[in-house]
Amino acid sequence: MGGLAILMGLTGVLLHLDSAFFYERTIRSLAYSAPFAAPLAYTGLGFLLLLNRMVNSKSSAWAQWVLLMTLGGFVGNFIFSLADHAGNGFFIRVEWVPVAASAFAVGFLVTPFLVTVSTRFLVICIGVLLLESAVGVWGFLLHAISNLHGPSVHAFSNFIYGAPPMAPLLFPNLAVLGLIALWRLHSLSALHTRA
Repeated sequence: MGGLAILMGLTGVLLHLDSAFFYERTIRSLAYSAPFAAPLAYTGLGFLLLLNRMVNSKSSAWAQWVLLMTLGGFVGNFIFSLADHAGNGFFIRVEWVPVAASAFAVGFLVTPFLVTVSTRFLVICIGVLLLESAVGVWGFLLHAISNLHGPSVHAFSNFIYGAPPMAPLLFPNLAVLGLIALWRLHSLSALHTRA
């Protein structure tokens, strides 16, 4: 199942990019094509399934792999937010929030892979991920409100063709995954401190 999920995600990326980008190869065609980073969620889930079968969940290696997947998700979220909101030309300033929030999360989550961090830094990362969850819920509300007041008199059409209300919920989903990894790393580091 994990392998199929990975294959489905990678195929989805190629199919989404094929919608416009491969024909014109411009930033404009990339911004206005189907959301190419979205299918990578399937790939991430596939890798998570494989990880759970191959690495002991009580080990620090498992927590580090899960944190790496969370980091990859936020990199994808950064690209997705940037490309999707670029289609609107960033005329509404609040559209920069998910781009900045994703970059902020990437900056914090990449640090444990570059240097040795303290348990205090892990607690700060937990706070950052809670903030990311709030950004996602706020984005969901903004997208939903935008669709309720959209250009069509039919709200259903606005939800189908307007701002995707479920897309910002990737922030809290990734945050939960990251919180699991950080909690495990924090408990392991606390265990080593006591020993």
